[in-house]
Amino acid sequence: MGIAIGASSVLVAYGLESYPGLRTETGTWAAVAVLAATLTAYGLITTVLSRETEDSATVARRYGSLIGLTVGGSWFFLLTSYALTPDLSFLPLAIALLAPPVTAGAVAAKEHSAAAGVRTAVWAGLTGGMLIFIAYSVCVLVTRGKPYDAALINEFHHSGTTTTLASYAVGDGLTQALTMMVIVPVVGVAFGSIASLAAAGKPVTPTP
Repeated sequence: MGIAIGASSVLVAYGLESYPGLRTETGTWAAVAVLAATLTAYGLITTVLSRETEDSATVARRYGSLIGLTVGGSWFFLLTSYALTPDLSFLPLAIALLAPPVTAGAVAAKEHSAAAGVRTAVWAGLTGGMLIFIAYSVCVLVTRGKPYDAALINEFHHSGTTTTLASYAVGDGLTQALTMMVIVPVVGVAFGSIASLAAAGKPVTPTP
């Protein structure tokens, strides 16, 4: 997670350096502040969870990180694949929002522990959200924010900005990446908690 946080910071710094117009936009530094706070929260939560040593915490960490890597990898594949047509554009978001709670429910049922399921959802959300941000940011920076669809161009012309279309598109793309980094863990933990409570069931009381 430390490496991912560092990579995310480098990507944003590269974007600000490569597209000077971003630095003059009013919302840029507010977004940078939100990013810094989000990365700090990611780091703190990861540090706290990493110190837990009980078996259920280890299982949650293993499965949650694995599904998070899968979510992030699928986003990178889908964002760079010509197979992702407009009709299938919902797939990345569906994978990111559904995979963590499904995995959390499975772990909760296996461990008979709702807490283990919630931890799994947290790990999946953190890992997936971070990797989605990195994958999204890389694609935005490499493509210069393309494709420039009609909606984006119309928004650019009515925004009153003095920057170029490329800078505007990159800024918009990085903002969307940041939004996903916030939404994925929040929604994943919320639905993961519900799934965990439903799947854990009542503990079996041993017969004296």
